[in-house]
This record gives sequence, structure tokens and C-alpha cells, in this order.
Amino acid sequence: MTSEYFKMAFACFFTVIGVTIVIGVFTVVLGSIDNLAQQPQLLGGIIVLFNFLMVTIVAGMYQAMVRNHIFNNAQFEQVARFESTLATVDYVVLVFTNALAIVCSLGLALPWAKVRKAKMLAAATMVCVYPGAEQVINVQQDSQSSFAEEAANVFDIDISLT
Repeated sequence: MTSEYFKMAFACFFTVIGVTIVIGVFTVVLGSIDNLAQQPQLLGGIIVLFNFLMVTIVAGMYQAMVRNHIFNNAQFEQVARFESTLATVDYVVLVFTNALAIVCSLGLALPWAKVRKAKMLAAATMVCVYPGAEQVINVQQDSQSSFAEEAANVFDIDISLT
């Protein structure tokens, strides 16, 4: 189990190293052009765009890999089993395009991006419910008590301003 987390961390780490090398080479090539050397703001903007690209790639990779690992190893004995088949590359593209749309629309595309993400995550998730799930519900219904209501009353504080 732990080795899978290290694989995910190393994959993200080496992606950061690779993208950083590409950024460095690109910066050196663009820095040698006389026009860009006289316009450091443009070069700074290019570096910011590359960093935006790197952060979205690494965040998407890590989130997809961790989600798959957690869901594929999660189960309730005799109740349910979970499975995630989220493709890392597809999720990275989704995270990048969502972030780009949100930035370009000044935040107005946030609901659209959340719906796209939820749709992709739902399509990649499977829950296998075993017959033992009905017993869990029956046990819960049999053991109803007023403890939660009484506990809420214990912490109920009346504040009066007059």
C-alpha cells in the first residue's frame, strides 16, 4: 500500500523535474532573442504560464492517482466495495481546461467546471453493494434513540442582546 503512494509521489516529482527542464530550455532559447531580452515582462509572463501549466498537470496527476488508489482499496466488509477507473491523462486535461476557463471568464465558468468535474468523477466511479447492506440499515433503524437530539440541546446556547 505504501509503495503505491511513493510511486505516485515520484511520478509527480519527476513530472515537475521534466517540466522545469523544459521551462528552463524554453527560457534560455527565448532569452537569447534580442526582442525578449528587452521586454522582461513578456518573459516573466511566459514563465508564469509555464508554472500554471506545471501546477495543473501535477495536481491533476496526483489527485487522479490518489483517488484511484483510495477507491480501489476501500470496502466495507459484506456491505459495499468501491472502484475508480479515472484516467490520469483525461483528468489532467479536465483540470487544465477547467482552470483555464475559470481564469479567462473571471470566475463565471466555475459552476460549469464543477459540473464537468462531477460528471467525470461519477462516470469513473463504481459501487458494488452486497446483500449485507440491508442488515446495516435494519440495525440502524432498530437502534434509534433520542441521544442526538438531547446532545444538541446540551450545547444549545441562548444569546440575548437585551
